[in-house]
Amino acid sequence: MVFERLVQKIGQWITRTPYDLYTLPPEIWDACIQHCSDLDDLLNLSLTCRLFCALTRPLRFRRISFLAWRNGIGEYSKKQWLLRRSGHLKYASKRLSYLSTHRELVLLVRHIEFTGIDLSIFPDDRISLPATSFRSHYRRLLSDLMVSLPRFQRLESIKLFELRMNNALSVALNQITSLRRVDVWGGWERPKPDAARMNAIRLQGLTSLSIRLPITVSRNGERVVLPEDIPCIIFLLEACPNLKEFDISAPPKFRFKQPLRSTLPWHICRRLRVLKAPPELIAVIIPGRPVERLEIICGCGEYECEELKEALQEATKSAKPIRELHLPRTLLGDVLHVVTMTFPDLERLSGHFRYLFDRTNLPPTHFKEEFLDWLATGKYPLPPFIEEIQLNLGYDYASEESILEFPEQDISADFLTLRHRKALELLRCRYASLSGITIGSGDAGRRWIWAGDRWLQT
Repeated sequence: MVFERLVQKIGQWITRTPYDLYTLPPEIWDACIQHCSDLDDLLNLSLTCRLFCALTRPLRFRRISFLAWRNGIGEYSKKQWLLRRSGHLKYASKRLSYLSTHRELVLLVRHIEFTGIDLSIFPDDRISLPATSFRSHYRRLLSDLMVSLPRFQRLESIKLFELRMNNALSVALNQITSLRRVDVWGGWERPKPDAARMNAIRLQGLTSLSIRLPITVSRNGERVVLPEDIPCIIFLLEACPNLKEFDISAPPKFRFKQPLRSTLPWHICRRLRVLKAPPELIAVIIPGRPVERLEIICGCGEYECEELKEALQEATKSAKPIRELHLPRTLLGDVLHVVTMTFPDLERLSGHFRYLFDRTNLPPTHFKEEFLDWLATGKYPLPPFIEEIQLNLGYDYASEESILEFPEQDISADFLTLRHRKALELLRCRYASLSGITIGSGDAGRRWIWAGDRWLQT
């Protein structure tokens, strides 16, 4: 009842004052979100109130969202609920059309987030009439989105979840000159994009592009990326001549179905500064481009460790020295040595490292503190000009495949004072530029910063 009264009050207020949305108290929106008790309330909020939510907050980006799901709602629950209420999508199309034709509202919107729905969770059209109705309304909503997007001429970023990049979407985005960032978490439509239409697209203002690779499960159970997806990557990069950040990721434990032999043409992405990609794409994208911040995504087995070391060698072909490096879960062994030898100008290093113990030996009681001593004594050397390191640590047993997290240990104040002070002083003597150290993450992590004449724990 509280939620219904709030929605009615907001609806009356918006109808009465459609041109002045800044004076509505933010507490009303917060109360609405807190009182979403089920899916009905949540979608009502998403399709009515949240279209105008951030328009009431002039100090923040203006945002609108469509079909926003609460965390923890499974695909089965979405399916059953949507099949019973597919008519809501028809009203969503009407609201989207109203918003896109409202001149004042269109000029306020800076960010759009569109949460799509995986149509594969619904039965075949010939079997289920409700599913047919839902597909029809949902595709109509997507069509309206493509038509409406070019009207948001001050749009700066757009996020599309569970949707795929296609020709129509690319053409729509091409008409928004203010667009700076695009996040597409669903890959792209197959068959591959039409070359003639894609070549005409130029997202001149786009500086950040994030794409999640679509994964196909092969007959033997492997999660693979199909070879026809690679030309899609090339098309998208060719359309963004001023791209500075490129994030192309995929779920863990995947592989490319065919090896990649070609490199990106030299005239594409000449301003790329930040790259996040799997090891197979490092050699394709990075040569000749001024990448300074690199994040490599891969698994943590011995085979993936070898791929990672090869990718690190390929990263040296960047037009500028790598200054910041982030590594995924990987074995500690040779990787840290490779990083030190390969990137002498590295300033910031972060990653999740696994230490390999013999099955007969137990890990040290205070593994983090042991590792800090190893760094201080040079057992694991760091790049000479390193300024900051942030390492999450764990350990494996050599004869087991499973990864075991090390237990967190309480350490007395005396132990922190004596042992850490000595290790940190040795580290500072060895690396004169070092100003920040973080071991672990979250509440279990420990961070020290250099205060000019001494180390302080935060």
